[in-house]
Amino acid sequence: MSEDELIAYYSSGIPVDEDLLAPLGLMSWAAIRLHHAVRDTIGLDLGDGLTDQPFEFTLGRAMTELVKAAERKGDPWASAIGGWRSGIGQRALQERNRLTHATAYTAEDGKQALMTASTERGRERITAELLARAAGLLTLASVELDHARESCRKESCA
Repeated sequence: MSEDELIAYYSSGIPVDEDLLAPLGLMSWAAIRLHHAVRDTIGLDLGDGLTDQPFEFTLGRAMTELVKAAERKGDPWASAIGGWRSGIGQRALQERNRLTHATAYTAEDGKQALMTASTERGRERITAELLARAAGLLTLASVELDHARESCRKESCA
């Protein structure tokens, strides 16, 4: 078999909990959208504009770079973005990391399952509800970042 045939064969046989696939995709999509919002804020509001160059920062690194760019710009950006990052931005990032860096295992019920990465909150089995909540938190973080941007634009123009 060719490598492409092997990849197709193995990708169709991965043992999974089918009930988690759509919520896991939703959570990933929400994380990607937050990453995009962070990149837009860096480029449009705090930098030299958008670029077609690859954006290779992880979400955590991008958020750190966002804070640095806001600090260079000064208030109101520094305080608004710093507050966003230390509040809902940080909570969303931590939850995304806790889920994205999960461990696969066979659960007591015989199903293939995912266990959250170790944090101070402890580990737990990932459920559809946990993934949906994370997607909501990531989306709220993106919306709150947009609100912070709008507020800063208004103050900067006043």
